[in-house]
Amino acid sequence: MNLRTRSKTLKMTSKDANADSTLIKLDTVLAKMDDLLKSRDLQETKLNSILEKLSSLESSQVKTAADVKALKDSYSALDAQMSEVNNELALKATCEELASIHKKMEDLKNRSKETISFSGASSKA
Repeated sequence: MNLRTRSKTLKMTSKDANADSTLIKLDTVLAKMDDLLKSRDLQETKLNSILEKLSSLESSQVKTAADVKALKDSYSALDAQMSEVNNELALKATCEELASIHKKMEDLKNRSKETISFSGASSKA
């Protein structure tokens, strides 16, 4: 009878040892699962942060493209105005040159009249 009891005790002790070993392994697995979940949460937070930064960058890029387009349009308008001013200056210069030429022609006519009148007056004298 003693053997039987002893064998049951050995079986119980071995079952308890197996149960303890299983519990330790289970605790280790659960701890690792907790670490994995924490890592996943941290990674998800970082990815969300990156996503927000990318969205911000996209909107900033759209705004920058619009600003560049506005600057190009402004430059084109300014270039057109400069061309118009250059044309007006050229026309004004041409008009001034024309007026100067007319004035010189009038001066030449007046001189020739004076020369003719002076020669006519000398021949009469």
